[in-house]
Amino acid sequence: MTNKPAPLGRRILAALIDMIMIVTIVQFLLILISKSPLGDPTRDFIVLQNSYLAQHSLGEYVTSNGVTSFMQYTSITSEQVELFNSFAINNNEYMNAYNKYLDSYFWNSVLAIFVVEFILLGIIPFFSKHYQTCGKVIMKLGVIDEKYDMHLSTKNRIFRFLGSFV
Repeated sequence: MTNKPAPLGRRILAALIDMIMIVTIVQFLLILISKSPLGDPTRDFIVLQNSYLAQHSLGEYVTSNGVTSFMQYTSITSEQVELFNSFAINNNEYMNAYNKYLDSYFWNSVLAIFVVEFILLGIIPFFSKHYQTCGKVIMKLGVIDEKYDMHLSTKNRIFRFLGSFV
């Protein structure tokens, strides 16, 4: 008995399940990274913002239970926002802290996405019986070769593994 290709809708749904899993796990990893002492470049950034805001009696950023929020002391006018923007743009120390924050978030995101995709789209399917990702397992789908054979050759598995990163 030969196996037939699954309908396009089921294959798309399996891919969506995989992507939702990847995004969820990446977001969780980014939260863990940001809570580690090495992964949080926001401290310098928030200290500089707080010093400016305290000097002008506008408010402060407060961190409680890992969540940073802004506590406003008075209503902030558009003129005060412009003054803060001018301060931020013209202050090298502030801009360096801000750029460090953006760089760190970018590279942490790239690393998390690569690791999660490597595991979910590369390692797990490579060693599964029918080269299935988690989405394909949920949708009860398997990967078949051009002869509609469920057992992929090692060569096909390696090409699919390498292709999952492109």
